[in-house]
Amino acid sequence: MKKNFIDLLTEIEKITANDDRFDLLEKRSEMLVKKHFGSKSEYLKEIQNITYHPLIFTSNSDDRMFNESFNEGLKQLKNTIRVIIEEIEISEPKHSNNFNLFNMEIFISHSSKDKIIAKALIDVLKHSLQLTNEKIRCTSVDGYRLPAGASTNEHLKKEIFDAKIFIGLITPDSLQSTYVLFELGARWGTNQNLIPIVVNETDKKLLKDPLAGLNVLSLSEQGQLYQLIEDVALNMDIKPQPVSAYIEYVTNLLTQIKTY
Repeated sequence: MKKNFIDLLTEIEKITANDDRFDLLEKRSEMLVKKHFGSKSEYLKEIQNITYHPLIFTSNSDDRMFNESFNEGLKQLKNTIRVIIEEIEISEPKHSNNFNLFNMEIFISHSSKDKIIAKALIDVLKHSLQLTNEKIRCTSVDGYRLPAGASTNEHLKKEIFDAKIFIGLITPDSLQSTYVLFELGARWGTNQNLIPIVVNETDKKLLKDPLAGLNVLSLSEQGQLYQLIEDVALNMDIKPQPVSAYIEYVTNLLTQIKTY
């Protein structure tokens, strides 16, 4: 989570009064704070109450007044983001292992018995969003496992909390997995992004409260699969590739589902 705000602050530091990216970064600031701290967060209220433009324009208003007002508002925004980063640093547990966890952005919670479906899904996400292997954690799939020598429980706790995107692959087998239930519960408790998915439409009935209250996407429905890609891209602030660039991986996933 901290890296999300550090990246945001880095982008905000580059902004000037006439920068076209400002509106996007302002919305991104609100979205991040709302996602990580909730819609009633004091931080969100602070950001929404920042004034970037003079409240009253008179005949004496000029570019200098506009720039001064904008820069003062921008200063308040940066200070709020810095305070958030400091709070996260204080609240996050310290970890003895020195592994770099910040590269991982998508965590796929799943049962090892479903690793064929998980691998096919990874191929779709990887090629539709142009992701490198280290951006994805899927502990049963080669190339996406935990680092050698890592403390499994400690590492999972950290990654479940820090991942930008958390995807829960819900199947009869995954709901029998102690680790999957722990991962889903831990992520749900953070009030952060959590995307439950099922293999087939009929599997949606497997979900019980509190996950039953979340919108669930089915991998067997091509339209819902494309929505998953769009939703992940939106939360990662990236643009998906044209469908033609990854359609073969979609076809492979749907084939695997038919034989599942």
